[in-house]
Amino acid sequence: MPRINLLKNKDIEIFDNPAELTFEEKKVLFTLEFDNNLEPNLRKDITIVGYILQKGYFLAQKKFFVPSQFREEDINYVSKLCGLEYKIDITEYKRSLYTQHRTSILNKFGYRAFSDCIALFEKEALELVKTPQRPKEIFYSLISFLEEKKIEQPKHYFFAQTISKSLNVFEQNLVNLIDKNLSITQKKLLDEMMNLPSNNDEVTSKNPYLITKLKKVIQTITPRKIKQSIDDFNIIRDIHFHLSNITKLNEISGILNYYAVWVLKAEHIQFDSIRDIERKRLYIVSFIIYQYRIRQDAFVDIFLQVVQKYYNNANKSIANDFLKKDLKPNKQKQLAKIRNIIFSSKKQLEKVKQIIFTNQYVDSQKLSLIKDIFTSENHSLHDDIIQEIDKLENLGTAALKEELFFKELNNGYRKIHNRVAGILLMLEFNTEMSDSNMISVIKNYQAKNGKITHTAPRDFIPKNEQKWLFTENGEFNPQMYKIFLFREAANHIKGGTLNLRFSDKYKSIDDYLIGYNRWNLEKKELIERANINHMYEMKDALLLLKENMVEHYKKTNENILTNEYLKFGKDNKPRVTTPKLTEVTSHFVHEAIGENVYIPLTKILSDINYSTDFTSSFLHYSRKSSKDSPAGSIIYAAVIALGCNIGVRKMGKISTGIGADKLEYVVRWFFSRDNIDEANQMILKITDKLSLPKIYLQKKNSLHTSSDGQKFNVTVPSINATHSFKYFGTGKGISAYSFIDEKSKLFYNSVISASEREAGYILDGLLHNKDIESDMHSTDTHGYSEIIFGVCNSLGILFAPRIKNYNDQLLYTFKDFPRNTYESKGYKILPSKSMYIDENIIKEQWENILRLLCSIKLGEVKASIILKRLSSYSKQHPLYKAMKEIGRIHKTLFLLRYFDEPYLRQSIEKQLNKIELSHLFAKAVFFGNNQEFKYETKEEQEIAVACRHLIQNAIILWNYLFISNKLSEIEQKEKIQENIELMKNSSIMTWQHVNMHGEYDFVIDIEKPPFDMIKINSLNIN
Repeated sequence: MPRINLLKNKDIEIFDNPAELTFEEKKVLFTLEFDNNLEPNLRKDITIVGYILQKGYFLAQKKFFVPSQFREEDINYVSKLCGLEYKIDITEYKRSLYTQHRTSILNKFGYRAFSDCIALFEKEALELVKTPQRPKEIFYSLISFLEEKKIEQPKHYFFAQTISKSLNVFEQNLVNLIDKNLSITQKKLLDEMMNLPSNNDEVTSKNPYLITKLKKVIQTITPRKIKQSIDDFNIIRDIHFHLSNITKLNEISGILNYYAVWVLKAEHIQFDSIRDIERKRLYIVSFIIYQYRIRQDAFVDIFLQVVQKYYNNANKSIANDFLKKDLKPNKQKQLAKIRNIIFSSKKQLEKVKQIIFTNQYVDSQKLSLIKDIFTSENHSLHDDIIQEIDKLENLGTAALKEELFFKELNNGYRKIHNRVAGILLMLEFNTEMSDSNMISVIKNYQAKNGKITHTAPRDFIPKNEQKWLFTENGEFNPQMYKIFLFREAANHIKGGTLNLRFSDKYKSIDDYLIGYNRWNLEKKELIERANINHMYEMKDALLLLKENMVEHYKKTNENILTNEYLKFGKDNKPRVTTPKLTEVTSHFVHEAIGENVYIPLTKILSDINYSTDFTSSFLHYSRKSSKDSPAGSIIYAAVIALGCNIGVRKMGKISTGIGADKLEYVVRWFFSRDNIDEANQMILKITDKLSLPKIYLQKKNSLHTSSDGQKFNVTVPSINATHSFKYFGTGKGISAYSFIDEKSKLFYNSVISASEREAGYILDGLLHNKDIESDMHSTDTHGYSEIIFGVCNSLGILFAPRIKNYNDQLLYTFKDFPRNTYESKGYKILPSKSMYIDENIIKEQWENILRLLCSIKLGEVKASIILKRLSSYSKQHPLYKAMKEIGRIHKTLFLLRYFDEPYLRQSIEKQLNKIELSHLFAKAVFFGNNQEFKYETKEEQEIAVACRHLIQNAIILWNYLFISNKLSEIEQKEKIQENIELMKNSSIMTWQHVNMHGEYDFVIDIEKPPFDMIKINSLNIN
């Protein structure tokens, strides 16, 4: 098999040769420092020059080169450094000498020769290929490994050869492992499945192979489509059951996705071309295990959506019915009661009047008689009247609403049953990590195939609702039982007390966190790697937080007199105004490029590729492929097709020289999310190297970022799309969540359902991107939650959201410093009454807090998944409560700063303005198909958004390069500074000069008439 392509030929050339050094770098690397042991051998000029060059190159690249590779300009520099006045002939630097010098250099800097460490290198490569890393990532991981172990780096050839060999060895080991664990019956089952058609008929385009049919997870939630999805899953479940011994093998868990996704991408003819039957079984086993897991998650997504919608619709329906309900008869009964009480009260008053106005008794006797009248009553008539009026106001409403609600649920039973009854039969829960009572209820339901009788367990239904299990005639109603079961199952899944056994999204919290055994063994190292050493000792960490809080209350209150932007309302709540920002009024960038200049988007991408080589990121999905990246023009076409929302097939049809089939092939095999993200990173890396973008930084050594979601309609069935009447009316949609920094670099994106809160996805962008390290991050109110305050600030990122009702937020304090401590000092901004930080829960959960922070920071789990799962527990889970308390501390610290620092508020506004401008930019780019998504799956939607980001980042970098080029041509420093000042008040995020929509060809062939008008006119339609 040919070696894999880790780098392009020109990049291999760069990697295998001495780097081009700047003058400053040469001064540092090429020095007249020698090894004492070598000094006797350094008598000849050629020896000295050769040694200095080898040592400098090694310091720069941790590798050695043969003399013929030495750069001429470096030879001249070192010759001059040594005071030589004649030209050195480097070919005289003989092998025996430079071999001796290499050994000396390695010893001097504590490195080992690569030739002595080949076995260690190959062992590490074998470990790395077991992970889902792509070959290029393995290549860079191996470079890091060599640096860490202080081993000389070899040529590219050794990396490519070793990685190729390791991939083959690892795959063969997997094949052998699967083959060893498969019985003859299991092998036969898999072999039969490989070539089975969907139905009994012959394979055709309408009746594809069974594997082809099982690839696609149905996204529609109509009963018919759900039933079809369940039928497909039953096939997968049956095979998965027969592979139960394989699913328990830890050795294959990390890499299965790769083989499964390969099967998804491959045409059946490609799959069939695998001649080795044992290897073929590896692919099919991976596919089955992968499909089982993702379909379990998809079923839960549908289950939760349907149950939620069903109950929402029932509530809306009874709200309308209740308004129409005639409550008059009940009101008359209640009014009669009140009338009787009033008559009783009147009689009582008449008795009192008679006593007062009679002359029979003296005053003391009258007083005694009146007292007797009132004390003789067991209760106050006044209280009785108020009680009955309350009853009248709420006349049977609660009971009536409840009755209407459960009747409505029962009447609509078929709507929910036809969608989720079968799904609950398919779900496999983790019995050890789930509520035992609910597990027994679901097992009973599954064992009886959904047929419910009066003997079914009922303890899971609240006692006050169990009456609705019976009809008016006292008969058991299995329909209502199932409705309750569906609701409780949904609540327990969301609440984290029902967890799937095979899942990415619905496992238990402990399954996501770093395991206890590993934590106990590696705690110190993990905390260091996560850079949270300040939290290692709980006592010190809490003390520091207390001191910070006291200091911020003091500082904010002492500054009130001089803070002209802080006032207090009648309710004594603080109110702030923010000084206006310098308005972005200059159109410097647009004017510099030219008013009537329209540059084709293809040229923008081509220019940026010339500067960044981003197309080299588009590698074939196969880890062992030796195929080169597609031509730049095809990549541009695919990026525009996806990023501008034109559509891949349509782009292939309307473009010259690029066929639709070819474009679809390129997108399928080369356009993975990883590849597109790497292409974006390459563009951002060049942007970061430029001097010009730095003018937008507020602080020199600090980076402020922001994020926000943008809603888009989805016009095809998609589980990821949800309803939001505010944005889509009766339709469904998603939110494209984007991140941007001060230099206008769009550095991360994700796609979430429109109904989800954005807060849980903030940490994905901040921690799981490879290039941007944010010091402060801002969102609007939708991105704010107390737990995000806690996690962000604990990980060293100041979370600074724009909170809508900031003055209604609760301020907290520690019990050591109660509210009256601050009141006694005359402070106006005080902790909210009785709002104390619960230190006990923090102390109890400190180890789990650290475990959570390390798991997120070190990429052991995606932050959005674990935070979504954790927040669903809310009322019960102690870790959630503890993390929320940490968040309340940091929220209080932030709000005190927010009241006190106008500059902080300005920075937040300015950075949020950037993300809002990027949304307008996104709409201009994503112009096709009425700016509506026509992609079903979350993965497809994220690829489209990532391509849109690629286009936006390319345009932004092109703008920077164009302006930088213009500035470099100006000779007067004052003129340059003048232009930079104009630039600061202008946004680099401008796109009016880019022709997104393509060019029109008006060279039209009119030789042949397009229509036969004689025949058309003779057509007679009744």
